[in-house]
Amino acid sequence: MKSVFFTIALSAFALPAFAGSQGLSFAELREACQNPAKFQNQIAPSNLQVSCEERVSSWVPYAGNEMQMPRSRQVTASLTSDKYQVSPAVRPMGVAVQKALCPNFKEILEISSFTKATTCDELLSLKQSEFEFCADILERARHANPKMVQIRDTGRNMEFCPSKGEQEQKPGKDKGQRK
Repeated sequence: MKSVFFTIALSAFALPAFAGSQGLSFAELREACQNPAKFQNQIAPSNLQVSCEERVSSWVPYAGNEMQMPRSRQVTASLTSDKYQVSPAVRPMGVAVQKALCPNFKEILEISSFTKATTCDELLSLKQSEFEFCADILERARHANPKMVQIRDTGRNMEFCPSKGEQEQKPGKDKGQRK
């Protein structure tokens, strides 16, 4: 999940009545920079601030659980001599279970936000969308200050360990056994 939020905050810029309380789109703001009269203003907007936020989720390992995996052992015995041969006999023998760590993961959300002063000239010169513009701003800001990223635990976990009942399967009953 990766999302970028984009907001333009304006001061000293009166919105026309038809714009309502919802503000302008990025394209309309660029148009207001280019043609202020269309938006009932004599001069282009000033004191522009672009605010960008990005939320990226990822999975990180945390406290794995120990699990027991069944093992098997068999011994084959046979005997030969110059006159006789005893056919091979196979007997299962006891062996301790194998212990292994089973991975668990938790989901985290990394949140980056940054506000940058901008101008109409900069907005008009953009060849990219507002989302690409913000992604570029955030990438440079994170590179300059990695500590700006806030990390939150989402509370979602993925546990790959079998339940206790599944761990105590009898030999020959586990699904992955080779024949």
